[in-house]
Amino acid sequence: SNVCTPNSGINNCQTIISGLTNQVSYVFKVSVISSLKTESQLSNEKTVIPTDSIAPSEPTDFSTNLSTSTVKFVWTGVADASFYRLYHGTVYGQYGQSFDSAKGATSISFLRNQFPAAVNYFALSSIDAYGNESDKTSVIDVNGEFVPNPSPQLLSSF
Repeated sequence: SNVCTPNSGINNCQTIISGLTNQVSYVFKVSVISSLKTESQLSNEKTVIPTDSIAPSEPTDFSTNLSTSTVKFVWTGVADASFYRLYHGTVYGQYGQSFDSAKGATSISFLRNQFPAAVNYFALSSIDAYGNESDKTSVIDVNGEFVPNPSPQLLSSF
């Protein structure tokens, strides 16, 4: 039983209940006890299902490995990430495409001819099981090493 002390005014009272489990349903009812120690009837039930709303950390060590036919993006994963999202654009900071890695992957590869023959910008984020997304990593730019193809195709994600 948590005690709630009014913050300011008679109708402004709050308490924090910690230690709840994500995706588990909890039912709450409240009552008020007056200064004369009389208790009101219980309120109507309020059902809540808590979910994590804290984004994971962004991946680290984001880099590329270029071969004659492929571009491979690699990174160091973070503990609470379920998968990673690679962003691509041809204007710095503007991403028109994104590609999701396989669950728990720390790399993703594409054919080099899958992106425009221009400067291509890439950034990466972490996404946890509740859909919370980290900030994007620093941008990697790859200059004009590509032959155009309008539809990038994911080769692999490990």
